[in-house]
Amino acid sequence: MDGSVLERAFTRAEEALLSRTLVGRRLAADVRDAAGLVVFAAGAEIDRPLLDRARERGLLEEVARAAEPGTSDTELEELFLWLAERRRPRG
Repeated sequence: MDGSVLERAFTRAEEALLSRTLVGRRLAADVRDAAGLVVFAAGAEIDRPLLDRARERGLLEEVARAAEPGTSDTELEELFLWLAERRRPRG
């Protein structure tokens, strides 16, 4: 999509689902930026400020993948599948 109202709505919905699923967990692995630098260290608690910083840096999915396992992992897995399906080029 191209930054349309629909794209922004999907982005907000994705972020809300990630936030609801991740807040209160800890990072099981370091989260690195594109340059390979550690942005969020393993063991850090995932809270709203961390998620805000991750969103600003475009690292929300990386934070989600680095999160410790939790009871809602099925929900998180479904979210990743939904994101992959939505981002697949249509033709």
